[in-house]
Amino acid sequence: LITYSEDFSQWTNTASETTDTPNSATSPSGESNATKLQEADSSNSFHRLSKTISLSSATDYSLSIFAKKGTLSNMQLMLLNTSDTKMFSKVFDLENGTLGETLTNGGQSLTDSKIENIGNGWYRCSIVGQLSTTPNSFRINLANASTGNTTSNGMVKYTGDGNGNIFIYGAQLEELSFPTSYIPTLTGSTVTRATETATGAGSATLINSTEGVLYAEIAALSNDGTSRRISLSDGSISNRVSLELDETSNKIKAFISSGGVSQILQYTASDLTQYNKIAIKYKVNDFALWLGG
Repeated sequence: LITYSEDFSQWTNTASETTDTPNSATSPSGESNATKLQEADSSNSFHRLSKTISLSSATDYSLSIFAKKGTLSNMQLMLLNTSDTKMFSKVFDLENGTLGETLTNGGQSLTDSKIENIGNGWYRCSIVGQLSTTPNSFRINLANASTGNTTSNGMVKYTGDGNGNIFIYGAQLEELSFPTSYIPTLTGSTVTRATETATGAGSATLINSTEGVLYAEIAALSNDGTSRRISLSDGSISNRVSLELDETSNKIKAFISSGGVSQILQYTASDLTQYNKIAIKYKVNDFALWLGG
């Protein structure tokens, strides 16, 4: 629902509090099209960039953006009404990839927030919630701490030196209670995701039996000393590809067996109760286990 998701020159620079420089870094797309968002000078208390939107009250919305630290390591992402009297937001720590403080105004609440490591220092930051009055602004605000910030109406304020900056790319706003994968809106029009279809799924004639990838984005319910598996096989353990959450806490194992000859790969993750993207690659004399890239 937000337009110009990558062209931040089309956004509102409130009171000239920030400057945005396009094509300043390599974005998650692999192109040099990320924008540097920087304090304009040291005279402002707020350091904001906004996009005016037309939404509905009492409706769930998901806001997300890709962000990377620059000389600053913290960013506030927020949804506000016209008069800035109602808002919900989250501060994100782009140095450590962690969630900072929740900041709200006017009795509003934040339903959910998430920070996901995309790689190369980039994080996808997202918040979910609804306002009791009509939302009017998707806003990005520079912050100088992950917690304990000085605020006004829930918005972080601090006196900068004119040099503080972060990098941003790919803003997204959806009428959903969760964020979906990024949908670019490169012009002044909103975009609806094309319907996804699958043809021939499950057909043995289309499945390569000698090489491939077994992938899952999963989280363990607990590290309780039990093993759980996802497998592809011919009904035996002699010919299979299996992904196992091991009895040992936070250990992942990959089993690749062909004619009873097996390869076993293993890795100890930091926390398997959090969602992880895990992939097993297999072909003749070439095996790999991947976690989060």
